[in-house]
Amino acid sequence: MGFDLSFMTVALKAGLSAVPLTTALSGGAFAVSFLCGTVFALVRLNNVPYLSKLLQIYITVIKAVPAILLLYIVYFLIVDGFNAFSEALRLNATSKNISMNVIAVIALSLNGTVTVSETIRGAFLSVPRGQYEGARSVGLTSYQTLKRVVLPQMIPVAVPVLCNNL
Repeated sequence: MGFDLSFMTVALKAGLSAVPLTTALSGGAFAVSFLCGTVFALVRLNNVPYLSKLLQIYITVIKAVPAILLLYIVYFLIVDGFNAFSEALRLNATSKNISMNVIAVIALSLNGTVTVSETIRGAFLSVPRGQYEGARSVGLTSYQTLKRVVLPQMIPVAVPVLCNNL
């Protein structure tokens, strides 16, 4: 059994044909995950009553579910839910009208939100409390503290993990 260059060329061409779709799916899922994950992290950092505990449960559950299983669960929930919704409203639409790419972005976003949330929360917690107090002592507002003190210290902590997750 030797190395077959013609087979490798065919396989490389087939793999390269999927790059645009893979980029679109991962980019869309990461964008949604980053927005939702940042909101989740801020809610948990500020200990919003009830919502913080609910998000903690969500994060714990989704961390335990493999991504492929989450894809299946979301697919079947959307297909069955959409068909039931369509029948209740007597619409002519069926689940066949839903793009599989949209379902994939939703499922990957649910999975990615958890990781981004924990990454952003960890990056915020990596900034020592004294930095916040020092910024307040010199008269900086909350926005100025975030912009001038916190973000420059948390971005180097968060970016490598976010890039790895992407």
